[in-house]
Amino acid sequence: MTLDEADLCFLPMSWNHYLQHKRVADALRFAAEARAAGKLVGIWADGDFEKIVPIENAILFQPGLNRSRRRLPRYAFEVPTFVRDYVEVYKDGKLPIHKKQEKPLIGFCGQAAGRLPGLMVWLAKGLQLRVLHLFGRSPEVPPPLSPPWRLRGKVLRLLAQSPLVETNFIIRNRYRAGVRSKQERDDPWHPTNVEFVNNIFDTDYTVCIRGGGNFSKRLYETLCCGRIPIFVDTDSVLPYDFAIDWKRYCVWVDKSEVPFIAEKVADFHASLSAEDFENLQVQCRQLWLDRLSKQGFFNHFHEHFEYVLGRRSVPSGN
Repeated sequence: MTLDEADLCFLPMSWNHYLQHKRVADALRFAAEARAAGKLVGIWADGDFEKIVPIENAILFQPGLNRSRRRLPRYAFEVPTFVRDYVEVYKDGKLPIHKKQEKPLIGFCGQAAGRLPGLMVWLAKGLQLRVLHLFGRSPEVPPPLSPPWRLRGKVLRLLAQSPLVETNFIIRNRYRAGVRSKQERDDPWHPTNVEFVNNIFDTDYTVCIRGGGNFSKRLYETLCCGRIPIFVDTDSVLPYDFAIDWKRYCVWVDKSEVPFIAEKVADFHASLSAEDFENLQVQCRQLWLDRLSKQGFFNHFHEHFEYVLGRRSVPSGN
């Protein structure tokens, strides 16, 4: 098939490949040919930080997008973090459903504190990216200077101190509790992984806040487990936001509303009947299966292009 016959085209490799192998010029030439033919070019990028892609006729697929950022690609869509099916691995495929209690039970297991060496590394990397960005030489959008665990710590303290909610927090001062081996990290039965997953299953709600990149892997893990995310919006873009009403599935907390997070969770919980509460757990799990698992995401992948090409002006729903 030629460019003239295609509706759109894709770079054959991820943007990371062109950066790492110093082949950006090849990608730019390909995009220029597509643009001359009046076509859009799909580009996949990976990594924690949003990549800077200098191609106007691009459709960018990337985790960690920043919603308010002005970028050259005409379209940009968030990609979820793909996780294993925890219900299949840990619960023999049967989703445990919680009954509604008077107070919401909130969980979190992960890094929400830090050490001085980690803080210094974060600041050094952030400053380096900011200087490069200032001179137009950064391949990535710089992260905030404040490390993400500081915001997490603030949120968890506010919730733990509130009489409106119950909490079950396991606070670590190192990423993945300091586990460095890929083999151990990938082992579902490593004690740190079991502890993490049990914390989600054993609570009603889980706090989901960005990590190094502007996305939360924990959001997808929580939905996978049929639990309700408390999503702290840090100028985030979420997958399929043109088709999913995300606020149906989350306690949505804008970053400016963090001081009132306990009240927001309590109000959300009170607004649900016992039946609504149980149904929402099933709906969260189904959302992950349908659109955020690897198979579900790619089953609906074509909808991005239908949306871009104007062939689906009204969202089809969930």
